[in-house]
Amino acid sequence: MKFTSLSLGLVLFAALGAVASPVDAESANRVEAREDAGEANILIKYDGTCDKNKNECKYKAQSGKTAFCKCQVKKCGKTGGKCFFDSANRQCTCY
Repeated sequence: MKFTSLSLGLVLFAALGAVASPVDAESANRVEAREDAGEANILIKYDGTCDKNKNECKYKAQSGKTAFCKCQVKKCGKTGGKCFFDSANRQCTCY
């Protein structure tokens, strides 16, 4: 088998690429927190009040601003009822 400089270069290039990019086993199992608009890697539940007519929850976000979300799981029982927004799985739950 005859080796040319081109084939030897390709073999060396492939070997260096495999060595230069090892997989870190610890970071592969770690869950990374995301940074969404204003939440800065903090995932929590926000309590709020429900509006039966609009079927939405009004809550105060981490930034201090009033935010709204549509109730997904269950309709609002009454205006002023309890609800919460879960920022971890982005769900709005009304009671």
